Amino acid sequence: MEIRKAKHNDITEALHLVQDAQAYFKAHHINQWQDGYPNYDSLMNDIEKGKGYVLCDHNQVIGYCYGAFEHEPNYDSIENGQWLTHNQPYYVVHRVVVSNEYKGKGLAGLFIDHFIDVCQHEHIHSIRMDTHDDNKSMQRFLSKHGFKPCGRIYLDNGDPRIGYELVLEDEEK
Repeated sequence: MEIRKAKHNDITEALHLVQDAQAYFKAHHINQWQDGYPNYDSLMNDIEKGKGYVLCDHNQVIGYCYGAFEHEPNYDSIENGQWLTHNQPYYVVHRVVVSNEYKGKGLAGLFIDHFIDVCQHEHIHSIRMDTHDDNKSMQRFLSKHGFKPCGRIYLDNGDPRIGYELVLEDEEK
């Protein structure tokens, strides 16, 4: 298994993974990604900015996600709680998807492991993510990987999400 930055020629496979996730959410009555987002344009934008990542098995794209050291405006306001870290840079992860054929094998965790390594190298001590209230599998995934629920955040369109944060230990301790 290999994680690398996504390339333009990965877009078709990445989009297929997202579409499978959208169908899964719809079938399980999870109102996440049911408005046409993420789509080709959003994934291509990720890739062009160098923030799209793929998980490959023998050169086949089996996972996709967005990861970046950046400020996430939707995380500026949090209700019914607070972030675990304040006034520190953090890493943001969005749009984690794994092929249906590979689900349940813990492979999405490889993205988290990769980003933890990147953060430690850059002396960033926090990773933030969010998920839909009904996306119980992602909530279990986040908890399993040490993320703590911090409160309610809202997307640009007003949709609520649960904000999660993982505080990383300083590797020099």
